[in-house]
Amino acid sequence: MARRLRITVDEDLCKSSRNCVYRAPGTFRPRDRDSTEVLDPAADSVESIIDAGLSCPQWAIGVHDADTGEDLLTSASASSQVTWRVPGHHDDEGDAATREE
Repeated sequence: MARRLRITVDEDLCKSSRNCVYRAPGTFRPRDRDSTEVLDPAADSVESIIDAGLSCPQWAIGVHDADTGEDLLTSASASSQVTWRVPGHHDDEGDAATREE
């Protein structure tokens, strides 16, 4: 079965650095000069979306498995020895979108 993702953008944290737009341009788009939104959660690979989330300097993006709730950014950070992600930081904040892979 395909993995479904829940992608969130916390509008209070997002400063529209556009790192996510560059890494997953089909999934994210600038909303205005201070915000980004999820456009199409199925437009980019899971790896590109995770990379986009990890590249956010404001930690405004959350990427979760829609079925299990697993925080994929925390999992990716742990597996790659990146330690600046805060576990649970992205739970149910901002806009959400779901994709199936």
